[in-house]
Amino acid sequence: MACDPLFITANFNAAPGTQTTAIVETGPSAVGPWTFMREVELTGQIGATYDTTPNDGIPTWYRWTGNPGNQVITQGPITAPAADDVVCVRDPLRPWANLTMHFCATPEALSAAVCGTGGEPFVWGGWGTKTRRSDAGLFDRFDSQTPADVYGRRKKLDTSIRFLTKTDAARVAVDALFDWGGPLQITAPAVYGWEPHTVQPGDLVEGYLTDTIDQRWPHRLWSAPVTVVDDAGAGPIQGTVCANWCTVAETWPTYADMTAAGGPWLDILEGETQCPAGEPVEAFTDTFSRTVPAGGWGTADTGQPWTLSLGTAANLSVNGTNGLHTHPVAGQFLAVTAPYSSPDINMAFNYAANVVPLGDSIYVFGMARVVATQTFYMARVRILVSTGAMQISLRKRISGVETELAAFATPLVYAANAVYRLRFSVQGTTLMARTWLASGTEPGTWQVTTTDPDITLPDDIGIRTLVGGAVTSPLPIVFSFDNLSVTP
Repeated sequence: MACDPLFITANFNAAPGTQTTAIVETGPSAVGPWTFMREVELTGQIGATYDTTPNDGIPTWYRWTGNPGNQVITQGPITAPAADDVVCVRDPLRPWANLTMHFCATPEALSAAVCGTGGEPFVWGGWGTKTRRSDAGLFDRFDSQTPADVYGRRKKLDTSIRFLTKTDAARVAVDALFDWGGPLQITAPAVYGWEPHTVQPGDLVEGYLTDTIDQRWPHRLWSAPVTVVDDAGAGPIQGTVCANWCTVAETWPTYADMTAAGGPWLDILEGETQCPAGEPVEAFTDTFSRTVPAGGWGTADTGQPWTLSLGTAANLSVNGTNGLHTHPVAGQFLAVTAPYSSPDINMAFNYAANVVPLGDSIYVFGMARVVATQTFYMARVRILVSTGAMQISLRKRISGVETELAAFATPLVYAANAVYRLRFSVQGTTLMARTWLASGTEPGTWQVTTTDPDITLPDDIGIRTLVGGAVTSPLPIVFSFDNLSVTP
């Protein structure tokens, strides 16, 4: 029925590979353009979700892109029931609070009592004058805690809304919808010439019908200014502690605060970065723009201290542009770690070595869930002797016992001092990794993926290197690292 969320589902079982999550997007045609809606966890490769702001009466297509297999399912056209005789006022993030507004049977003034005490409890009154602002695309206050301003939602026009409620229960429902402060979607019969716009309400005014009407009647006349903003169909994922706009705004008062401390907005949309009580999940970045003499790596840009976990401290340094692992002899490991509070990590960093090895291979590792010196997960890049061929694998080390979980021989060939990038993601029991030339485009699919349940606790992340014991290349061999980022 009109105003209800639209239930959609997709089944990836017929697609190659195993999909564990899917990105859901909406579009006006089978070829887009596509707008991100949300990320969905799959159960048995089947995903289900709701479009909480469907375009009533307008055909819509949905595209599901599975991960890690990158399989695509496109569905449509799917048409939600048209709102021909009602106005739908929806909260995109809390669909249970939606209101369905009806009309008086006759066109009397809204403030009159002619609508009577019976009938529908919500009666739509209409819009005020619409002002299309000349400063659309600009912002009133960058430090505003109004979500439309905090998250840079473009201003399209200003207007106002008014409506009537006729019961105490309806009055409470209005409070429940508006008190959270977030944007609302309003759809109306086509005769209004009003597209399904998302609006940011201003101050909500609650009044009585007239001074002459007994105020013991439960009727309330409501009005509020609204600003049309960009679509908010995607928002903080429900079931997380960031599940409403106000919590996000209170945790990160400005967009700059959010990106500095909580990760990009997309991570919040997908539920990867949340708003725990107290501090948000910490950001972790390191550009190695400091200088640290031989003996360590110092402190990352975001404050995490790097600690030697394996090897000789004198072989660590930072030269103002890179973190360095220097191997003066063959056959030795060198590793640094830093604290990170989330068990789920998505880490990426640039790496390079000053040689293509002779006599034996050299190795670069990304480390996750480092709960002890000899217990952690890792993504390993092996640069093979003489040829420079590059292999990538996922591995675990538990109490010193190492197991290869998955491996892939990439088509890449290493050249001395070439800069590559490694991305290593651990989400729940799923491990994924890929590597590519840093100056190129990141691959859209993972080169290796697997699942493993053995290490679950949050702990350090790290970078590890090894020069094979039979290497005959001139020493020292120096690995350099840059542009590290870690998110949950």
